[in-house]
Amino acid sequence: MTLARLLLLSVAVAALVACGAAPAPAPAAAEPAAAPAVAAPAGLTEAQVMAAVQAVEEASKAYDADAFALTVFDDVRFTQMPMDGQEQPQVAGKDAALAVIRAQATEPGTRKYSSQVGAVRLAADGANAEVPVAVTTEWEVDGQVAVATADQVYTVALRDGEVKVAAVVSTTTGLTVDGVKRY
Repeated sequence: MTLARLLLLSVAVAALVACGAAPAPAPAAAEPAAAPAVAAPAGLTEAQVMAAVQAVEEASKAYDADAFALTVFDDVRFTQMPMDGQEQPQVAGKDAALAVIRAQATEPGTRKYSSQVGAVRLAADGANAEVPVAVTTEWEVDGQVAVATADQVYTVALRDGEVKVAAVVSTTTGLTVDGVKRY
């Protein structure tokens, strides 16, 4: 943990302890009532973000489209960054992503999905966070084994009390077929 994070953690703990202190006595009836304090909106916590990402990852590993659908917002955007020779990113919505997952779940052969989730980066607005995820997918095609790797960034958002994935940006980092590098 960096010194800056340790200092921020210390300040946060001190604030929590202060909030738990004994309440101040109520003002006397003769005193005018103070204006109510405006509470800051509750923001995302690292635990909420990690729970949302883990739910997406578990659904992805199981190729469970129904479970996956519950983990993303209806307006989620999946962006595949251009590979060599492509001019523009490819963007898809929730329905297209669910169709791909359903198709992959029914394909013959073996398909494996694994991921490594990175550290949560909470946004200052308290409503969004980003999480890097390194993904490896392995599958068989006509007796050949293909392995694709990608670096993804999940944007997790807090909307109307729900914490779900709002966007995923994916960059393919490698592709091998039977151990021969293709990308």
